[in-house]
Amino acid sequence: RQVPLFAACAAMHATEDSYLTCDELPSLVSVPDWSLSGADDEVSAVRTLSDFRTASDLSPDIPLDNSSAPSDQAPVPARVLQTYGVEVPDIPGDIGLCGHLCEGQVASLAKTCKAWIYFNGPDDPNFHLETLECAGVRIWVRSFPGVPTMPSDEQAIAMLEAIDMLPRPLMLQCTTGMRAGCALLLWLATRRGYTTASARQLATDVGLRFYTLCVSGGSMREWLERRLPTVDELTEVLDGTGLIFRQLFAKRSSTFTYLLGCAYTKDAVLIDPVLEYMDRDLAAVAASGLQLRYVVDTSCHESHVSAAGAICQGHSEVQSVISLASGARGDVLAQHDDRLYFGNIVLQALAVPGRSEGDLAWLLHREPDAIGTRCPAMLFSGCTLLIRGCGRTDCGAGMFYDNVHSVLLTLPGDTLVYPGRDGKNRNVSTIEEEIHFNHWFRESREGFIKNIADMNALPRAPRQDDIIRANMAGGR
Repeated sequence: RQVPLFAACAAMHATEDSYLTCDELPSLVSVPDWSLSGADDEVSAVRTLSDFRTASDLSPDIPLDNSSAPSDQAPVPARVLQTYGVEVPDIPGDIGLCGHLCEGQVASLAKTCKAWIYFNGPDDPNFHLETLECAGVRIWVRSFPGVPTMPSDEQAIAMLEAIDMLPRPLMLQCTTGMRAGCALLLWLATRRGYTTASARQLATDVGLRFYTLCVSGGSMREWLERRLPTVDELTEVLDGTGLIFRQLFAKRSSTFTYLLGCAYTKDAVLIDPVLEYMDRDLAAVAASGLQLRYVVDTSCHESHVSAAGAICQGHSEVQSVISLASGARGDVLAQHDDRLYFGNIVLQALAVPGRSEGDLAWLLHREPDAIGTRCPAMLFSGCTLLIRGCGRTDCGAGMFYDNVHSVLLTLPGDTLVYPGRDGKNRNVSTIEEEIHFNHWFRESREGFIKNIADMNALPRAPRQDDIIRANMAGGR
């Protein structure tokens, strides 16, 4: 079913001076019910979201009985949110950010919010606890200090866990909304594994005020960025589903190699290894205690020579995998919807022709982890879908546009997108982000074809033909 959210307004970046008192807003604060039955501009500004996270068994710091809370809440109009100075960033779309509010404003917002986090501590007179309690809102109150103190590691971890567990829609509140924005970005970045550059990209795209407009937010930005890795600092991750994962960056070609392993059987796959970095990648496999089974190329690359051939020549138990449609040499020639099994992990091939005949993205579906938390799928997109971009197209721009839209951009919005390359030190995005912010695929089909033609007119990389010939021969 469709559950109303706060409201939709992508440009909801009110300044600090926009916070008004109840005396200045009598007609807005006292509204008992946000009726949207009329066909006016307000209706078109309201968002809905159909996939809310389920409330967990986390006990709030202040026990509440939510049994009387309404199951369906009317959304607050965008103009009211904007007047209150509330931000609702498009990503994730179900978390609001605000500074100090008067009691009437809190009462209005409590009709929609299912949970509320307050960062100034329980004794702050600006926190309207009783108003939220009466509305049946789940509450988490904990100090999350700002400049100059900044949060401790323990405070940051507690805040992240609370955002994980509390139901949506969720409001984050502090004095001005700046620490709330910092908390949201830290949560998004740590849960998705973003580098500093990826977090910066998202903050800019969604227009988080603490990052883009607040002059005094520099210390908070620096504190947040120190907690995130660069592309050279990405380390091995073992998730709750038994997946061993590592993202490796090749500086010379600005490309990514991915190591995927099964923690139970120790079988592993390398995706898009680069010949010049083969020793590093094989050392990473050995250091993880894994046995390499497959080396996968997402396309017949034009930017670097694949390490697939050299690895297979030196390790007879390893098989190379590439698209049948590419015409390249390989031990396993994959087609759309083929499966690659290694241990308890399965990769699904998704054919995305258009950039070339043989581009394959690979999708890894993950089961819920040991405590039942849903884990988003992982898409290894090669050079078909990049972070806010795409690869140059040699076969047919229109076909490429259609396939990206029908095959990739229809995946669940929280699917993590791991690109084949990135020249700006970003490492991962999501399908939802690319739908919202990738200007290449937000264009019309005709506009995309024109833009691709302009890109294809640019000079090609040196030795590109030699690289392609080597990769057609399987990197041998």
